[in-house]
Amino acid sequence: VYGGPNVDWYVNGQIAVNGGQEQVNIPTLYVNGYLFLEPGSYSVTVVPTEKAVEEALMGPVAVELAVGHRYTLAMMGQLEDSSIKPLLIDETAAEQQAGASPSDSVLILVNNLAGAATIDAMWDGQVLVKDVPYGGFAVAVQSAGTHALKVTGPGDPSGRIFDNNAIQAEPSQTSIL
Repeated sequence: VYGGPNVDWYVNGQIAVNGGQEQVNIPTLYVNGYLFLEPGSYSVTVVPTEKAVEEALMGPVAVELAVGHRYTLAMMGQLEDSSIKPLLIDETAAEQQAGASPSDSVLILVNNLAGAATIDAMWDGQVLVKDVPYGGFAVAVQSAGTHALKVTGPGDPSGRIFDNNAIQAEPSQTSIL
């Protein structure tokens, strides 16, 4: 959550570990790597670093994982209005629904911007996704290579929320923004 504290990530009441690295003191806006978990039911909690689990920012959240699927769990909302909610994205299902093949480069655009009812994304000046609602996400297949990505408010291609003329999209890669 933008402007939030560093956090520790718990799965089933234990600190999560990724590649031998405990998922603690994770800074704001940092997207950590995937945890590799067996299919099944899990409880996920996000707690401010050095706070008790009872002081969680989010959770516990019940998460059901299916075999062969990748997921993203995002904290949605703004810290100052205590509206933090989970957004669970089944990346595999969302990419299939968008028509992506396993070799495609895919963008998942999440709208967690206060005051932005919707956002749009342009890829090299062409609309990639449009009207992504606050608290939601959209998925789009993008061409591999170096491109310009611009995220704007609704219907305002001249405005700028995010603008980068050198985004590198790789085949078989999913990017989350």
